[in-house]
Amino acid sequence: MTKNNAKQRKDKVREVLIGVFVFVAIITIFGSILNKIGFDKVQNFVESAGVFSPVVFILATILMMTFAPLTGGSMFVISGVVFGKEMGFIYSTIATLLGCSLNFYLARKFGHKIIAKIRGKKDSKKLENLKDEMSKSSKIAVLGLMLVASDIGSYAVGLTKIKYKWFFLMLITETILGMILYIYLGSSLMDKIFS
Repeated sequence: MTKNNAKQRKDKVREVLIGVFVFVAIITIFGSILNKIGFDKVQNFVESAGVFSPVVFILATILMMTFAPLTGGSMFVISGVVFGKEMGFIYSTIATLLGCSLNFYLARKFGHKIIAKIRGKKDSKKLENLKDEMSKSSKIAVLGLMLVASDIGSYAVGLTKIKYKWFFLMLITETILGMILYIYLGSSLMDKIFS
């Protein structure tokens, strides 16, 4: 094994560890916030929207994925707690597919100008670097990026020449894997930590 391969492997391990740390940190932070507010109050608030609560959740998640500096990941963990794991999975999947498709099309149609306006110049520069990396990478590598950051990744993929059908196939795969991680593991972790 060459020094370069060893460094690449070490960098990948570091990225995975950072991802795990961020995942646990998000769950802990949002769990603490929900615990202070009270899970019952949050569930009552969501239920007060009645039949529209899933629509409100989906729209809020899409807005967070498209416009906010936060990722939708925090919403996914919350959906598992508020709606239950199965319905949270369904609502979060719908929100992710719609939100990431919107990001893809915004980037494809309007390019960097719209991204700089929506996400800021800092994210726009990051996306340019991601786009360059994706152009050199395989579709499997793009799937890996989507799993870590589907909202930003979908903008970046929209800037490449990858066709929407390939993007959507990667997105479905990433979404199922991501929702299992966020909702089932995340809400189970929250149940154990804050029960």
